[in-house]
Amino acid sequence: MPLLSWRLMSDYAAAALDINAAMLALGNETLNTPLASMVRNRDIPNIYAANHVVAISASTAEEVDEMMARVEVEYQHARHRRFHVDYRTPPAVVARLTLEGYTREDVLAFLLDGQLLGSPGPQDIRPVVTNEDWEAFWDLM
Repeated sequence: MPLLSWRLMSDYAAAALDINAAMLALGNETLNTPLASMVRNRDIPNIYAANHVVAISASTAEEVDEMMARVEVEYQHARHRRFHVDYRTPPAVVARLTLEGYTREDVLAFLLDGQLLGSPGPQDIRPVVTNEDWEAFWDLM
């Protein structure tokens, strides 16, 4: 298999992260602001996947302040504040989150390169509704 260029790998990584973010936003409200997208669901305030900030573009100290102030308004219903950051997140945001004591959790996103081998068996597909469903979802992830 030929080695892929860094640019192509970066494009694949961005696509995988964007698809994952879109999947997490399903069934929730998304507020697209100039500085970040805010996914929220007031009906399930304790579910991190349904209440988080993603696609952060704030890059100056002033923009980060503005984004953080907006987060406090939009997530009044939730006890937590969760920010999904990746290699595209401006360093000013990562620095601010670190200085404010946010903890980091790493997540792996997988991308299939080539054809899927084998044939999948029947799958048990159902909505994620209860807290137990969400716990099972995160265990799977």
